[in-house]
Amino acid sequence: MRYFFFALVLIAASASAADTHSIEEISDSGRVIILDDDSVWGVDSADSVDSSVWTAADDVLIVKTDDEPSHPYLLINKDEKETVHAKYMGKL
Repeated sequence: MRYFFFALVLIAASASAADTHSIEEISDSGRVIILDDDSVWGVDSADSVDSSVWTAADDVLIVKTDDEPSHPYLLINKDEKETVHAKYMGKL
């Protein structure tokens, strides 16, 4: 799993700094994450067990992915070294 995370970070390294945010709030047992830019993300229920233990102020990188059409983004928690599939749900 650790190697998978580092591979994702290397792929995402070309992403702009604007794609890195801090978590402001986690709710609904990790199924909803609000970032510092007021964007709201719905986490795939299969991944919410991981995101439920993330904390406010953790840094996440947002990467577009094609491997899960219903949740076409990965939120990569740079502090916890974990990833979850998510979908953009808009702004507060």
